[in-house]
Amino acid sequence: MLAGGVDQDPTDQPTGPAAHASGASGAFGASAAFGGAGEADLDDFWDRDEFDPPDGNVPRFDADPGSRIDFAITRAEFADRDVARATAQRLKAVFETVRGARENPELFIPGDRVCEKDAVEFAVRGAVADLATALHVSQASIRAQAVEAQMLITRLPATWSGLWEGAISYPCAKAIVEHAAGLPDDGGEEAAAMWAEYDRKLAERAAKLPPARMREHARRLAEKLVAEPLQTRYDRAVTGRRVWTEAAPDGMSWLGALMPAAAAIAGMARVNAIVKHLKAQSGETRTLPQLRADILADLLAGKGTGYPVKADVAVTVPVLTAMGVDETGTPVDASRLRPGDLNGYGPIDPNTARRLAATAPSFHRILTAPVTSAILDLDRATYRPPADLKRWVRLVQPVCTFPGCGRLAADCDIDHSVDWARGGTTAATNLGPLCLENHRLKHKTTWAMSRNPDGSIHWTSPTGREHDQDPPPF
Repeated sequence: MLAGGVDQDPTDQPTGPAAHASGASGAFGASAAFGGAGEADLDDFWDRDEFDPPDGNVPRFDADPGSRIDFAITRAEFADRDVARATAQRLKAVFETVRGARENPELFIPGDRVCEKDAVEFAVRGAVADLATALHVSQASIRAQAVEAQMLITRLPATWSGLWEGAISYPCAKAIVEHAAGLPDDGGEEAAAMWAEYDRKLAERAAKLPPARMREHARRLAEKLVAEPLQTRYDRAVTGRRVWTEAAPDGMSWLGALMPAAAAIAGMARVNAIVKHLKAQSGETRTLPQLRADILADLLAGKGTGYPVKADVAVTVPVLTAMGVDETGTPVDASRLRPGDLNGYGPIDPNTARRLAATAPSFHRILTAPVTSAILDLDRATYRPPADLKRWVRLVQPVCTFPGCGRLAADCDIDHSVDWARGGTTAATNLGPLCLENHRLKHKTTWAMSRNPDGSIHWTSPTGREHDQDPPPF
């Protein structure tokens, strides 16, 4: 029987600090209670009997409500790190089991078949099935975990170290693995350097971003680093476009589509525009998700909307890409042009970017200089920003500025960082998108917003924890 546990020898574990580890530094003073104790001491601290609630809710220790809340948040932070470490141990156990089966097929294959050419393949299958039944998960799940573990341990050491030490969550590590699949794997020095840069840059951010934002950052960095031109990859991928349905319970069904990003983003923008129109009508009681589903069904069924709708989407196109030339002015093939950027999605192939910039009336076209672009900031003397300033703010900051929120700026309020009533100006330097939920949070709780010297937004939580606005994607 193969050992399914994890080797606890420290020399066999990833090295390196647990970068960006969360700490209890809230205004209520939880960190002072820890007295600079190490993590093992903190584990002992939390194991004390007085933290065992008599009724499952309230700790026994005598503390003011603020400290108790701060302790609870800190305990959640450490529990989250424990989950990441436990997941890393599980992945390592899966990796070791599969590797053991590959190296010792006789443990899973009858003796008279060990020399057959498919012995290793079926030994691995046997190990996967063994793990799946022991862990009560599907074999497909175990196979996916084995692939993730192998890539993390052998190709992404910084990400693996962060996961092992609890500084990076498993969903974020998984996002890094998924988007690494397109990186070159020829064993050369250039490919190795590309993997190292991808791993290092994303591991630095993975400790601070939620999974949805991490996937966006990983996708953009992979697009930037990958050697194969985006145009070539798009031309290959677009041949796989399709539509499918999947049965759901209670007479419902899922409808999915894989299509070019420009078509998907424009279609969703049109659906959202119709939603906003209907939601403003008197007597409309459907929720936004229900409206989106009903509108899509009506459009697919050929039912007219009965009113004009305009859906706006922004596409950023390098000026040389729009012209179809290189730095010398010589016409070149699309594979040698820089990709465009579709707001709400990311990099798009040069041919699509050029087509949208030239012909699409529902897209706002933004041309960028080959090297850099100057930004003109206009101060305003009124409370409500005009349409052109709103559009500029949403292009510069394409998502909600609250940490971890990826709601598109087009669906957000334009908020004054320093309130207008307190002397804040209606200028690009004092405006930013905030979704309705976080806009209310800012005004109805003690969440506090300020501006960093570079113009980015800084948040302070009610318990004193400091957070910066998410960095822009690569």
